Amino acid sequence: MFTDGVGGLAVDRLRRRPGQWLSVGAAVVAAVALVTILAGLSVSATDLAIQQTLERLDPAGRAIQVSIFAPTDEHGATYDEGARAAIARLGAIADAPVPGVIFNRAHDQRNLAAPDVQLLAADDLARWSTLAAGRWPAPCSGTPCEVVLASHGAQADALPARVTVAGVELHVVGRAELTSSLPFERPDLDAQRAYGNDPTDVEPDPPPAYLLVEGSRDAAANAGLADVGRTYRWTAPLHAEAVHAWTVAPVTGAIERLQRELAGTTHDYAVRSPSGAIDNEVARGQTAAGRLELVGALALAVLGAFAAFAGVVVRSDVRLEIRRLRRSGATTARVAIFLALEVLVPALGAGIAGLVIGTLVVAWLAGTTGTPVGPLLIATIGQPGTLALAVATALVAAGGVLAGILVTPRRGFVLGLLPGLLAVGVVLAWQLLAGEGLGDQLLRGALGGPVLVLLPASLAFAVAGAFLVVVPAVLRAVA
Repeated sequence: MFTDGVGGLAVDRLRRRPGQWLSVGAAVVAAVALVTILAGLSVSATDLAIQQTLERLDPAGRAIQVSIFAPTDEHGATYDEGARAAIARLGAIADAPVPGVIFNRAHDQRNLAAPDVQLLAADDLARWSTLAAGRWPAPCSGTPCEVVLASHGAQADALPARVTVAGVELHVVGRAELTSSLPFERPDLDAQRAYGNDPTDVEPDPPPAYLLVEGSRDAAANAGLADVGRTYRWTAPLHAEAVHAWTVAPVTGAIERLQRELAGTTHDYAVRSPSGAIDNEVARGQTAAGRLELVGALALAVLGAFAAFAGVVVRSDVRLEIRRLRRSGATTARVAIFLALEVLVPALGAGIAGLVIGTLVVAWLAGTTGTPVGPLLIATIGQPGTLALAVATALVAAGGVLAGILVTPRRGFVLGLLPGLLAVGVVLAWQLLAGEGLGDQLLRGALGGPVLVLLPASLAFAVAGAFLVVVPAVLRAVA
């Protein structure tokens, strides 16, 4: 029992000789803090990359977009209801969808000299554009239908004030400048490139003159435009603050459910989202995490070797205490308790200190990059894997010290390391012959495979074991 003299002895030895374990404790603090910081850095760097990628995209690029082409106005209300209901189930990761209708380009059959036109219908045009001349149009629910011209150049200047498309007479009442990529993305307003907005657009250049129409539902239901093909579009801006390295899985999962739900209908919906850009950053983050894991494995191996050497240094003193205990009648269990307290208490205490220091450093680094501190700490240090790794680091140190105390290497000890080195070589050769190499693919799969973790540790422990034999001999020769 702890109270049966052994515990008091171990505590008294630690109090009287704190310097004896100071070096090992400092190494454990540094190793656990390093492991903790690397875990936080990996997630924080990936999160920062995701945020920067989303910021670089224009509003349409970082939105979830559902679209469907229809040759006529038939089923327009059904399409709208289905798309809005599916997007609503995304929850808090996206705003309400911005509707838009992009009609096929058309020509005024009564005025063959007039350029082609293309109607772009949206709700609240003033939100997505600014008025440059004239006035805003009224909702386009019948004929005549008021529009504003958004194009520039010779094509736009050649457009008469009144154009007839299908059964609707269009009255140009002003000019406007699109200020957002919602809900039409970036049409070719300057006639510099073709605008393939729908799969049936096979008209040659030059691009049409773009006319903005107020009211997506009114325009879609306009009887005069019933036979004009159109692409319905619903664009839901993604909440950038909802997308973090620790929320990627639920966000992309919600988008995949949206795709499956719409694919399961009888309508040919198309879904586009920034999932690809997010996944690319996650993959890069996994590669970086693999590199950090390699560094952590090296640190752990060095810690184990250092701890083993520290055990050699205190071997004589601890063995002398064990002999005194046995002479006083201590059982093997009591001796084992003494050794555990002698080694584990300093290692675990130092491990806790290292975890606290690492947590504080991660919180400080997160604050400098604008990463949410609380969620980051929960996603990294608060995870069982990180805590288990911190405990394992302390146990490695304790195990190294115990090995140095209890194991006395013989002449054949170095030969006993050869099978381990051979096993490491076989694993590496297998990895290379399988064509996987030691590049990004291996780094991204580091957590799923043992190579990066075991390679540096195996080599370091092998070298450390050799030093347990070589260094004492060298010191004796020097003495």
